Amino acid sequence: MAGTRIGLAARLLFFWVVANFSALALAHVTPNSEGQLDLYDDRVELEVIIPAAEYSFASEHPAANDAQSLKLAETYLSNQIGLISPSGNRWTTEIYEARFVSDAGPIDLRGRIVLRPPAGEGARSFDLVWNAVVREVPDHFALVMLRSDWGGKIGSQSEVLGSVRNGNTVVKVRQGRSSEWTRFANAVRLGADHILQGLDHLAFLLALVLTAPLLFQEGKWQSRKDLGPSIRSVAILISGFTVGHSATLIAASLWGWSLPSGPVEVVISLSILVAALHALKPIFPQREAFAATAFGLVHGLGFAGFLSSTDAELSRNIVTLLGFNLGIELMQLAIASVVVSALVILASTRFYSWVRVGLALVCAFLALFWTFDRLVGLPINLVEATDAAIEALSQYLLVTAFIVILFGIYSRTNLKWFGRFQWFSRFGLSRRPS
Repeated sequence: MAGTRIGLAARLLFFWVVANFSALALAHVTPNSEGQLDLYDDRVELEVIIPAAEYSFASEHPAANDAQSLKLAETYLSNQIGLISPSGNRWTTEIYEARFVSDAGPIDLRGRIVLRPPAGEGARSFDLVWNAVVREVPDHFALVMLRSDWGGKIGSQSEVLGSVRNGNTVVKVRQGRSSEWTRFANAVRLGADHILQGLDHLAFLLALVLTAPLLFQEGKWQSRKDLGPSIRSVAILISGFTVGHSATLIAASLWGWSLPSGPVEVVISLSILVAALHALKPIFPQREAFAATAFGLVHGLGFAGFLSSTDAELSRNIVTLLGFNLGIELMQLAIASVVVSALVILASTRFYSWVRVGLALVCAFLALFWTFDRLVGLPINLVEATDAAIEALSQYLLVTAFIVILFGIYSRTNLKWFGRFQWFSRFGLSRRPS
């Protein structure tokens, strides 16, 4: 029995190691090499990571970032790593970037190689030939991963394609035909991820919906709407924003409409400032839908710029455009549903005005920070630290919103129990919203 348990434990450990092998490789905790493949319709991009010490030993070249050393490194990568079609034809190779860097560990040679198939041949079937280091260092190996393939792989998790070592330096890659459905699904995921990572777009939406549960009376925000009217207000706002950014996203992508990215990013940050000021004191009361549509036009140009920088082919394909837009909308609706539900519950309390003013001031500060950074530029360390703080704050606010919703549901379903504790009234909470 003990032997059986030990055998079972050994098998579980083996499967755990296999399941986590790609994650360990991505962290690059061993002195071995890595290759990350990105597949496109007309090319393959390969990101190479080779430990600098092993590179110097194998190539007899210095691991330094002066012009001559980098030129030697580029030549070495070009000669030692390449792709060959099943027909035997060699692909063209361009080294776009090669540098020696340290990422919380030993120094690595990192390079980005763009490889293109011969005329008339596809870019989804090839043999990767990798001789770098493994010929000179018998115990060295390189792990080859498929990081992205818009037409053949869903999701962003890298997949292990194989490994190369001394005596076995070829990895065969056969991805088959590209699927439009897979492209669409990946575009949906990309749109959803962009909204989650697009803190400026989230700040704009938050500032815009802060007044959704409130009524405009006598020149200021006062009293509150019921749940139904609040949801209708938010639905109208998001619909206007959707119409605006969809129009410019499609036009900019399909017909080449464009504006310089710098001014577009500045206007996006200014739109957050205007929405935040409106949440503090009405600027365009009862015209929020028109403002959301107008600002959506500018945000759409920002979406188009991001999509084009990711892959120009995606931005010119109507299927992937629709998928990207759908991903944006689904994530917007998911976040708005949580945030607005929490705001409606908080609006029934006496301290909602503090919540509204506090969040509006935060959005206004962020808008000014982003505007200043995009106009004159701020130290990169300050920007990165601020972005990290904003991301942590957004996660905290989302968790708080869930807690508020759960508390609201509980209080609604336990009115008798809720009414026994009079100390809730100190916080402005009552059994029935006023």
